[in-house]
Amino acid sequence: MNSSIQFCAASDQGKVRRNNEDYFALDASLGLAVVADGMGGHAAGEIASRAASEFIRAQARGEGPQGADEAPEAKLRRWIEGANREVVRLNEQASPRSDMGTTIVAALAAEDVLAVAHVGDSRAYLFRAGKLERLTRDHSVVEEQISHGLIAPENAADSPFANVLTRALGSSPEVVVDVSPIELRPSDVVLLATDGLTRMLPDSRIARELSAEDVPEELVRRLIAAANEAGGTDNITVVLVVCR
Repeated sequence: MNSSIQFCAASDQGKVRRNNEDYFALDASLGLAVVADGMGGHAAGEIASRAASEFIRAQARGEGPQGADEAPEAKLRRWIEGANREVVRLNEQASPRSDMGTTIVAALAAEDVLAVAHVGDSRAYLFRAGKLERLTRDHSVVEEQISHGLIAPENAADSPFANVLTRALGSSPEVVVDVSPIELRPSDVVLLATDGLTRMLPDSRIARELSAEDVPEELVRRLIAAANEAGGTDNITVVLVVCR
């Protein structure tokens, strides 16, 4: 892994929710970052997001540097597929059967390549040379409406389908994971976040906050504070992957 990559993260309950169903897991030594947004009511969302994230981190730690010939994209896909089966197993063990689930977005660094994988509407962005580029496409009804020209992006937040996902971990034994690699450059910043950030702040505001000349920990704090100032209607989790 490129030793010049720094990870920084924080999660916040927000101003409305009674609990925090988001969860993040990091392992800087392995170049791994995971963000999950749980769902299912009561404590189910918390269980799902934690179980999926910790499953992925445990798989990464268990394999360690082995499998160096396997691309980071393949590793992430395999680990997330395993995490999905773990959440399905927890659902089946619950009495009565639970409907817990979780989104997932994860990044794995290998040399100067960062693999990004996701299921659901937690997102990844690349901030490079002052410009913000979204790396993931939400697995949601609203995103499909936008892609078919049925709704304008600026009206997405007001859609009655704003919270309806088309893909998540825990709903089926099999899941399709979207994975892609990006080549990192010095000064790149990759942002992983739950929709508690991205529903509250437009991309232009996120870019403005990332443009501040601050250490990564302060950038994370600024993003969470801005989301709360904008309403804080959901849990907010932010992970920054900073390439020096």
